[in-house]
Amino acid sequence: MPLKRPFTTTGAVPQVLWQHSSLLGFDWLRGAYFLPVIARWAKRTKGIVVDVGCGTKPYSSFFPASATRYLGVDLPRPGTLADVYANAYKLPLKSGVADACFNAWLLDDLSEPAEYFQEVARILKDDGIAIMLENTSFPEHDAPHDFFRFSRYGLLHLAHMHALSLVEMHPLGGFWAQIGTWFLSFFLKGASGHLGAWVRILNPPLNSLFYLLDRVNFIPRGTSGYLAIFRKVASATSQPDAAQGEASRT
Repeated sequence: MPLKRPFTTTGAVPQVLWQHSSLLGFDWLRGAYFLPVIARWAKRTKGIVVDVGCGTKPYSSFFPASATRYLGVDLPRPGTLADVYANAYKLPLKSGVADACFNAWLLDDLSEPAEYFQEVARILKDDGIAIMLENTSFPEHDAPHDFFRFSRYGLLHLAHMHALSLVEMHPLGGFWAQIGTWFLSFFLKGASGHLGAWVRILNPPLNSLFYLLDRVNFIPRGTSGYLAIFRKVASATSQPDAAQGEASRT
């Protein structure tokens, strides 16, 4: 199987995005899989984009000028760059106004994820796109607001409950990428707090090694998460096909 060139960026980027886009980052392995897909879909996006749980809006730069409005929604907390403070279950938009809805690492922090899917379906226009980046395997975090992990089938179930049809589903690497992510993100990142920032010089060769192992022996069931693209079904009476869409590697 030919290896695909991983995603990289140049220039100044937000710290969260830098961790995914730089070989020096502790979470580059997942970013190598999901950043190209986000970039591809963001280029197609026009109109109003709603980023739910936006934090510092690290992915806003992917969306071009054709997105006439990029609206960040989050709870009031230090550091957030949200345009609007709101609960994910009660988004402050009229029904059928958004062209795209984006969320990254949000669902596992929601106690009622089905209610969020319902709200996404409400605000999207017919044929609007939902881009969801979520964990399948990840240590506890954001305590006590850490509730779930999602398999691809869990995401599909929630989407189909609310007239969202699958367009694409991408694993964030396979077994080896997950092993590498855990080793770098938790062991080495933790060690850097005790030993100093010089530990980062180990990241490029380790990221490259685990990426190579993952591409040579790709085991998607061992993934750490998924990037899912859903489309709102145009007719409320239409039933999305559970077999629709594609699962592909980046």
